[in-house]
Formats: sequence, C-alpha cells, structure tokens
Amino acid sequence: MAPGREPCRVLWKPQENVPSEQVGTVGRGISIWDVAGGSLQESCTLETAGAASSGAWDPHHGNTISTTHDCSASGWDLRSGKRAFFIEEAHRYAARDIDYNPNKPQFVATCGDDRLVKCWDLRSLATPAMQLAGHSHWVWTCKYNRFHDQLLLS
Repeated sequence: MAPGREPCRVLWKPQENVPSEQVGTVGRGISIWDVAGGSLQESCTLETAGAASSGAWDPHHGNTISTTHDCSASGWDLRSGKRAFFIEEAHRYAARDIDYNPNKPQFVATCGDDRLVKCWDLRSLATPAMQLAGHSHWVWTCKYNRFHDQLLLS
C-alpha cells in the first residue's frame, strides 16, 4: 500500500452463499483487492474527494462502494471510476457512517456529528426521506438489520 493511503475501513464484498474474493479499503481513495488463491493483488484504485471516514459496499450493485467524507456522502461506480451519487452536506457536521438498506436498493442511511441518523432515497437527494433525532451525542455508526429493514442500529 502506498504511503498516505492507509485505510480507515476494510469492506468485504457481499455475495450470497459464496466466499468473497474481493475486499475494498477506503481512506484517501478506494482500493479493491483480489484475495483469491491466497495472494493479495490490488485490482482497482479510485481517487476520491478528500479522506473517507467510512464506507459500505452496495449489496444490490456489486460495483458500487459508498463513502462518507467531511459532511457529505458519495457513491462510487468502480467500473467507470465516477460518482454514482453525491449527497452534499448530508450532515451539518462530520458524516460518520453509511449503510445500505438490505431490502430497498435505492435507500441508504447516514449518521454524523449533528446527532442525527438520516435515511436517503438515492433517486431524490434534495432532502432525506426520514430523519431520526434523539441521540445525546455524535452518532458514529448506523447499520440496518439484515432481516428487518425497519430496524436501524445506531
């Protein structure tokens, strides 16, 4: 790994009932690593806007990884190397995490230092589809329940 590109998060590529042969790392960019056959080979590298604080591999579209950075969130198409979506100022302060709804391909949740969890419809990013308040401190992580997408852990 190149100096200055140390990852902040490692992501296993989700695959149904099949061992994953790829991992992604996010930090100052996105790197995709092939891990088949016991060796580790970097197969793809994307430069991103700023250093990511978190990331998630899209379980519905295996060529998309999303990251949070500064106050924003982005989805990245690994085939083209371009943004699939951009939520500018997803949070008032730092955006800390992002996760995909396991049952609704167009929905993600983000959380941040503004003490909010926000659910976004990627087809309409002007405002969040839902906003959950009530945390007394920063929200560092949010994860959908893989079986009941109405349950969100933060």
